[in-house]
Amino acid sequence: MKLLTVSVLIGSFAAIGCKTSQFRGKAEEAETAAEEAKVTTTTPKVTTSKEPANVPVTSTVIDTSSTDLQLNQSCEKPVQLLTSQVKLVFPESKKCAFNVEPNKGPVEAQLQAQKVSTQNLKLPEGSEICSMNLETPANAKVQYDDFLILTIDDFVIFSSNKDFIPKLDKINGFYKWDFLKVRESPVDFKALPFCVGAMERCTFPGTDTEGPILLKLNYSEIAGIAKGIQGKVQVPVDLIATGDNDDSDTKMDCFHTALDLTVTLNYIKKPK
Repeated sequence: MKLLTVSVLIGSFAAIGCKTSQFRGKAEEAETAAEEAKVTTTTPKVTTSKEPANVPVTSTVIDTSSTDLQLNQSCEKPVQLLTSQVKLVFPESKKCAFNVEPNKGPVEAQLQAQKVSTQNLKLPEGSEICSMNLETPANAKVQYDDFLILTIDDFVIFSSNKDFIPKLDKINGFYKWDFLKVRESPVDFKALPFCVGAMERCTFPGTDTEGPILLKLNYSEIAGIAKGIQGKVQVPVDLIATGDNDDSDTKMDCFHTALDLTVTLNYIKKPK
C-alpha cells in the first residue's frame, strides 16, 4: 500500500508540472521515468499459513515446498515435529442428580450416578498426534468424590478406580466410556487407579484427597486414540465424577473442584 501511495503522489506532481510548463527537457523526463520505475517496482508477496481459530497457543508453520521425507514422515520417524498447546477450564461440580436418568438412586458402595463436565479440544488441521501431555498448573490442587474419570472423545485416559474399567467396550485397544455398562457396579474405594500410560507418568490424587494431575503419554501409549481422532476438527474432553449415596451439604458425591488442564500435543502434519 505504501508503494501505491507514492506512485499516486508522483503522478499528481507530474500533472501540476504540465500545467505550469509546456515542455520538459529530455534529461528531466528520463530522470522522472527512472524514478517512477523504481517506485512502482513490486516486491514479492509474502503469504502466511493460517491455523484453525483458537486451536494452538503456540504453533509452527510448515513449509509447503516439502521434501519427500516430510510427505512420508510418521510419528515413529518424524521429520518436522510440531507442538500445539491448549488450555481447558472445567468448572467446579457439585452433587449427583440421583434418580435422574441415566442415574439411579443412592446405594452404598455402588456406582449409581455420574456428572459430566465437557470441554472441546480443537485439533491442528490435518494432524497426526504423536504424543500428549496433560497437566494442571504448578501447585494446583484437585479434589473429588467418589471417583474421577478423564476421557478424550470417550476414550478413557485415566480413572481413579480401575475395578469397573474392564466392563467397558474396547476400540483400537482402548476403553470407551459408557456409564450404562458400569452403572450399579460394586466399588472398592481402595482400588488402584487406571491409566493408559505408565503409572509412574500418571499422577492423580486419591479419592477425597487434594493433589495435582500430571499425565505424560507417548505415541505407543495413545496410538489407537490418535488414529481414532485423526481428521477431526475437535473432540470432547470429559471430566466425569461419580457417586454412590452421599447427597448432603457436608458430604456430596459427583463432586470435583475447578480444574484448569493444559493439553500439549506433539504432532506431525503432512502438507497437501
